[in-house]
Amino acid sequence: MKLRIPQLPTPLWWLVGASLALWGQEFLGGFDLLSAMVLPWLARSRRAPALAASLVVVVVQEGLSSFSLGATLAMAGLWGSFLLAARHLDPHNILFMAGYAAFLAVWTPGAYAMVAALHDMQLPFPSWPHIALQWGVFFLIWWALDVLLRRRERHGAV
Repeated sequence: MKLRIPQLPTPLWWLVGASLALWGQEFLGGFDLLSAMVLPWLARSRRAPALAASLVVVVVQEGLSSFSLGATLAMAGLWGSFLLAARHLDPHNILFMAGYAAFLAVWTPGAYAMVAALHDMQLPFPSWPHIALQWGVFFLIWWALDVLLRRRERHGAV
């Protein structure tokens, strides 16, 4: 049985995805599910959709956060490090996806900890099991979206 992917407009796909990610963040608590939605667009060198998704992620994350600039710094680090790494490595390679997801799993709480220090707050670094789970979340979301986008591109839907 073949998996049939509905031919929805791209903005509707991302609205559904963002809604599911927000629900997942509320359900899982402490995990970033939205940032991984930016990675497939960056991997395809499609900067406009990646920028739009990044702005949505930053606005939502800053609105949910108790202090400002944490999501902005995390997203800036995501963009800068991805563009630098993708110049030298193939971003569609599954090993690149796994390695970059591991970097993000450590970078994101590090970025929030740096901003917390600016606010004179003490933010404990997450435990290693939490970081390993965040790595899995980043990797699985990126991989699943990459597969879905590849199928949609084959059918001319993106």
